Amino acid sequence: MSREKISALLLGLISLLYFYGTYQMPEFTYVRQTPGKYYTYFLGASLVFLSFLLFVRNDIAGRKWEISSAKLKKLGVIIGILLAMLPTFKYLGIIITFTVGSTIISRFLGWKRWSSGFIVFGLINILIFLLFTKLLGIYLPLGKWPDALLFMIQGEG
Repeated sequence: MSREKISALLLGLISLLYFYGTYQMPEFTYVRQTPGKYYTYFLGASLVFLSFLLFVRNDIAGRKWEISSAKLKKLGVIIGILLAMLPTFKYLGIIITFTVGSTIISRFLGWKRWSSGFIVFGLINILIFLLFTKLLGIYLPLGKWPDALLFMIQGEG
């Protein structure tokens, strides 16, 4: 059995466990009246379907699996950037942290323009924030510093 088939079986098992866990998930009171379970059901079914496609596809002949030290260094730097984003998330919030982190990672991977990275990732993260907070009704923290800045601008109410 090839690596792809073993990986497909493992991913299929994980996706079935995820699907079962979704079925066992209780109703959340913090979420508005949106069918949140259906999104997770769709994700679980998609994972099962994609693992099935990975299992039945043809093996790629002559594939060489190599791990070079340059690839490991890149992976280490990206994991380091992601780990550095964790403590700043509490203070800067989701929008600023992910915008800056995504821009730094894309710059490290070869993107040349800082300004377009900030604009594109900023817009994407604002849209994701609005999607979760307004459409899905899931609370995402803005962060301590943006909250304090908004409180200073708006006043006590």
